Amino acid sequence: MVRVPLAGMDRVELSQLILMAFLAGNIYGRAVPKRNARKHTIRFSDIATDCNIMKYLLSLVFVFTTTSLFLARAETVIEGVFNLPPAKSGAAASSRYQQKSGAVAAPDAPSAVIYLEGSFQPPISVQSVTNEVRQQGFQFMPSLLPILKGSSVRFPNSDDDYHHVFSYSKVKKFDLGRYRKDEKPDPVIVFDTAGVVKIGCEIHDHMRAVILVLDTPVFTKTDREGKYRLVINNVPDGRYVLKAWADEKNIQQQAVELKEGSKLKVDFSGK
Repeated sequence: MVRVPLAGMDRVELSQLILMAFLAGNIYGRAVPKRNARKHTIRFSDIATDCNIMKYLLSLVFVFTTTSLFLARAETVIEGVFNLPPAKSGAAASSRYQQKSGAVAAPDAPSAVIYLEGSFQPPISVQSVTNEVRQQGFQFMPSLLPILKGSSVRFPNSDDDYHHVFSYSKVKKFDLGRYRKDEKPDPVIVFDTAGVVKIGCEIHDHMRAVILVLDTPVFTKTDREGKYRLVINNVPDGRYVLKAWADEKNIQQQAVELKEGSKLKVDFSGK
């Protein structure tokens, strides 16, 4: 797991950093050899001192490791199944302009987003991750993308024809204009407001996608069979609301009781 210093640190990492800084300061103050400023020579006693430094460093590694085991909370896991609708068959191209090359691929398989409602410390900095919605086979892939608020999304075109990606959603309005594969740098949009962003292609009417912008970093997406596994770290024990989002008309929720190290089974019926 990638960690960003200070900005993305949880309480375990911060405690480790403070401990390391304290021990390193003591090591430096006690073990750094006295040098002869005029002759710039190192005595045999300095070599022995350097060996002592190595022993201190090995001790530091030991303390760091044991501190991690002592302070880290055991992860909580929620598993289950969301009853997804049947997959749609491949659609014929619906285009405002003549399609020059390539066949229309089957739409992306149905899926749902499972997330824990609440305000939690994100495990990574959202600025360090760029998500992607690719235009491929005259479809958006994926057709449903969950992201944390403040994250960015890239929109590469993998087809040989033009695409024109846009959104009129109140959460995020944008128009990327017409562009072909490798014609210019892939457009990137930052989504800084939570909510539902519906995306389309001005050239190909059948192309549709949704970006679900969440306030919580605790989320996952089901597989093609509707199965999911949500791993939860550094969240206090207590009662929370677990939500399942398939579309704006199909949002379900269940109350869950989280305890450190527990494993829950929560299914959603779907509609």
